[in-house]
Amino acid sequence: LALVEGGSAGSFVVKLKTSPLGGVSLSIGGSMDALSRLTLGPSVLTFDSDNWNVGQSVSVQAHTNSIAEESVLSYDVLVGVVAVNTSDEAYSGLGSDALSRVAVSVTNIDEAGVIVSKGEVEVNEGSLSSGTYTIVLSSGPSSAVVVSLSGSGIGSLCAVSPSTLTFDVSNWSVAQTVTVTALHDNVYHGSASSSFVLHHSVSSSASLYNGLSVSDVSVVVVESDAVGVVWDYDSEATTFVKVAGSWMTVGVSLSSKPVGAVVVSSSSVPSGEVIVTPSVLTIES
Repeated sequence: LALVEGGSAGSFVVKLKTSPLGGVSLSIGGSMDALSRLTLGPSVLTFDSDNWNVGQSVSVQAHTNSIAEESVLSYDVLVGVVAVNTSDEAYSGLGSDALSRVAVSVTNIDEAGVIVSKGEVEVNEGSLSSGTYTIVLSSGPSSAVVVSLSGSGIGSLCAVSPSTLTFDVSNWSVAQTVTVTALHDNVYHGSASSSFVLHHSVSSSASLYNGLSVSDVSVVVVESDAVGVVWDYDSEATTFVKVAGSWMTVGVSLSSKPVGAVVVSSSSVPSGEVIVTPSVLTIES
């Protein structure tokens, strides 16, 4: 008997081979595993000398359990004698070894899968706002499933929380949120944005989930730093030096952290009119 999980019921017919001298009751059942997946009815069939050769139908339906399992599962429905109200030795002598078995195959529709809500997250460097996406399983696992996150930009461009997510039979259908926050490194990376890929790896003692392939998430970090030299001096002064022989201090800094040494030179100052010391400044990270 072939069934599909969550699909229509199937059936088989039971009748006696010979007419009994009295009533014969047969039980319809199975192992605990079979009964956890199959709905059977009726549970008892009664035959006597009037209806012994009239087939009685037993309905079998496979209900869904939302658990990722092998594609086809096999069970046995057992037919056995529970009561014999007759002196007919052909039936009164039947024991457990006289059980009939009906083989039932169930096609499983619950596939293992990890669902990622987004393919890309964009965050602004140095912003208090964060980007988020969610992860959830497509079916219940037979044991705990751990999804781990990794990426070249974690710790340098972004912070990701949490770095691992755990799902089991109690929470597999509840989406868990991953938060991506851009770090402000004060370095201009040469473009308006930087990006890296967040990878997801799956480990579990449930074979259908262990090592399962999961979609990546592209993280785009919008740059907030710029290249520039900052001059710090008295903004009310129309010239750096008002009186001959006097000195004015000018602070020089960069607007972003350099990846190498930056040399600032005073070569544009008219020779002999202004003395600048030092004439060359080297600023590093």
